[in-house]
Amino acid sequence: MIDLAVEKNFKSECLVQKFTIECAGMNENLRTTTRNQIHKMLDVLEECVLEGQQYGGIREDLDSREVAELIQSQLYGSFILGRLAGDGEGMKKSLKSTIGYIQKLNS
Repeated sequence: MIDLAVEKNFKSECLVQKFTIECAGMNENLRTTTRNQIHKMLDVLEECVLEGQQYGGIREDLDSREVAELIQSQLYGSFILGRLAGDGEGMKKSLKSTIGYIQKLNS
């Protein structure tokens, strides 16, 4: 994702992201539609988190939906910062921090 964002100069083609940031606060129908799309993405992320928890790679003491929301928030937020900086370094740092937090460490 990071490499693709850098390659495309952070010119997102994701309308959900664009509508959410720019328009969702102005139109209730658009807000509802974008919220539903975000929830669909969160559902997919949550399934991945649950699988990671079952596999033992993600901490089980964390709520799977909250982890999915954290990942989604970090990706979208770091994408915006990456767009401003013009590189993927912020995204890499953000992803590394997020993985470090959710990763189950073997002791």
